[in-house]
Order: sequence, then structure tokens, then C-alpha cells
Amino acid sequence: MKNIKNLLLTAMALMVLGTFGSCTNKIEEYTPYQINRFEDNPYLAEIWWGEDFDFEATKEVLKNKYNAPAEGGGCSSWHKDNFHGRNIDWTMRDFATIIIHMPKSEKVKYASVGLVAGNPVATKDFLDQNTTVPENLRDVLATSIVDGVNECGVAINHNIVPYDGKAYESDGDITSVVVCRYVLDNCATAKEAVELLRSTKVTQAVVKLANDYSHFFISDPNSSYVVEWIDKEFVATEFKADGKGNFLSTEKQQPAIMTNYFVGMAEKYGFKTNEFFKNHAAGAGIERAETIMNMLDSAKTVNDHLDICKAVWFRLFCQGKSEWYTENAGLYGYDETKGKAWWSNADKSVTHWMSDDDVYAAAQELFRSEVMTNYNNDFNTNWDKIDSQNTYWFTQHSVVYDLKACKGYIIMQEALSSPEIIEVSVK
Repeated sequence: MKNIKNLLLTAMALMVLGTFGSCTNKIEEYTPYQINRFEDNPYLAEIWWGEDFDFEATKEVLKNKYNAPAEGGGCSSWHKDNFHGRNIDWTMRDFATIIIHMPKSEKVKYASVGLVAGNPVATKDFLDQNTTVPENLRDVLATSIVDGVNECGVAINHNIVPYDGKAYESDGDITSVVVCRYVLDNCATAKEAVELLRSTKVTQAVVKLANDYSHFFISDPNSSYVVEWIDKEFVATEFKADGKGNFLSTEKQQPAIMTNYFVGMAEKYGFKTNEFFKNHAAGAGIERAETIMNMLDSAKTVNDHLDICKAVWFRLFCQGKSEWYTENAGLYGYDETKGKAWWSNADKSVTHWMSDDDVYAAAQELFRSEVMTNYNNDFNTNWDKIDSQNTYWFTQHSVVYDLKACKGYIIMQEALSSPEIIEVSVK
């Protein structure tokens, strides 16, 4: 592997120059289901799908059966101007990212490009062992995209949110893993997507961790929504354009950002309030949201938005270069009797009662401990090794979608394997 310091310096230089990567060999003809590899990244592939894709058949295959292994994640997403940015953070395994080009057909209204990631089928071994997608995986693999953009400029991404509420919808029309595909194939605007999902029963089946739940960020050139199911109630938070390139929520005038808390609850109660914690026992992702918020005003270009992606990469946190804490700090909650919010470390051996102004001070207590010092030292030694024994999670890919051009710009695996930006297009 390249010297990490040199790799990162090269990555920064390429960011400045705006250098974009491409497939190893120029593809003269796009053969359906052929797996096209990238010479500088063994964890990345690009596939053009055929016109025989059948969402209905796939829906039944995946219904209530998808269970991706994971030990953590801290995905981030946002919308400003014409750009929809997104990090997907996942367990540090040999998962690949696969670029899926879906053509328009009798069963697909709108062509799209989407990214598969964190899928236990889509691994480096899968790419090494196959030159084409096996027939029995052709519907399933294309359906399990985690983000993408279609020919109408509708972008969507899938994040996880800690959940403490009513039981999941157990017999929905579709599972949460197929929502991104469902929207890209069928919706010409973000509002259409919201109405489609409002009328659809969705089973939360993508990640069966400790009550983790799915929520979705959807945008088009003119609007943004976050779609969630809170206590089985469908909640769509709308962000309206302010005429200056920003998209702001109706109630709190918050910018269009989604990480790993219920945006609908933050919009209702506000961040850092007892009411927020009372109604959301695990408020993960707030610090990353604030980091993104502070950078959005000055973000004007694709590279600016990729800089936002890099600002919330997980290793910056473990290497002491970032101050967002909640992902490893433990849990937040609210005690009805005491009328106070609380913080505890992950095993609940330490509990700290909080006032509204020391939410993050409490989390910092854990990071002064010997346990976290050892964890950080281990991470600094092994963060660049994609090893099934590692317990870390990291940013599997960062992508910025240009909604008007219907393009995506991808950085793979925190620039571990390649410093280049990969450009993909619906057209």
C-alpha cells in the first residue's frame, strides 16, 4: 500500500486540480451485467444493467429477509444549491461499492445511476470471482442501492437512525432496503417521492441492530425532504429554497441536513433541549450536522462539497482532528422523574446527568479514559487495513450529486485505495 502521508497529500492536490478518474479501459460498448473494474481501486466496480429489471420480483425476494451485518455507522447528507452530498459510513469490512447504471424500460420510468455499498453480497471477493453479475443476483443487487440520482435530477440516500419507539411495520409493501431504487425508478420530483412513500407501507428491515431504523433524504434541484417513520407515523420534513441556494426547514429554519437522529424530532423540539432527548433516547450525529452546517455557507463547487464529506470522515475523529463525540460516546436519554437528560457510556457503567448546556462536555469524559486512549491508538495503527477483525467503521464512499447535470462525484473509502474522484453520469 502507498505511504499514507503521500497518498493523502496526493489526494489533496487532486482535489485542488479537480482530477477525475475513470474505468481502467475505455468501454466502447456497455455490455449489460458485465463487471467493469477500476485498476486503482479493487473495491470499486461499474455495471450497466439490462432492460429486463423487474422491481416487483425483487421486492418479494427481499421482503423481510435482508439483514446486513454492521457494528456502527455515522452517515451524513445535505443539500445546497445544486448539490446533494453524502457519506456512507459502515463497518470496516471488504465490502465493495458498485456503481449501477439502470436504463429506462417498460418497468423503469426513469434512468438512474446508484451506488451499492455495505452489502454482504457485494464484496471484493464477489468482484474477484465474477466477470458478470450472476443471473440470480441481477434483480437483488440493483435494488439494494444506498444512494443515487435519476435522469430527472432526483437524488436519494439511505441513513440509519437509532430508534426507541413502537415496533416496526412487520408486513409492509416493501422493505426499507429497496426504497432508494423505488424512488429513482418512479419519481420525477422529490415531492412525488414523498407522496409515493406516504402511500406505501415500509418494513424496516435493512439493519437489524439494536432498534436501528431507516430514514431517507430526498432532493431535486428545487426542493428537499427528509422522510421518516416515527412511532409508525409517516413524517416528511420539508426544506424550502430561500432564493440564495439554501434549503431551510419550515419550522426551525435549519439547513437541509440529515445524519443519524430523527430530523422530524429535531424540527419539532430543536437540538440540545430536554424535549429532544425526552423523545429521542439516542441523539447520535448532532456534532456532524453542526460541522456540515458551519461549512455549507461557503460551499459553492463540487470540491467544496467533497471537502464537507472529508470533514466528517470517521478517522478524523479517532485521530483527534475532529470534536464530534456522540458516535462512540454512548447513549443519551431523558428521565421523566428527575426531569433531566442523561448521558451514559456504551455499557452504562457511567451515567452523567446533564443540564442543557453540557451535552457534549459529558461525552468528552469518556474520551479522557484509558479505554478510549487504547482504542484510538489501535485505530491509528490499523485504520487503513480493511480487515474483518477490525471493529471500526469508516466512510465507505463519499459522493456529491450534481442534480442538474445528473452526475455523481465519488471518493472511495476515505481515499484509502485511490486519491482520484470518480465521475459517473446517468446519461
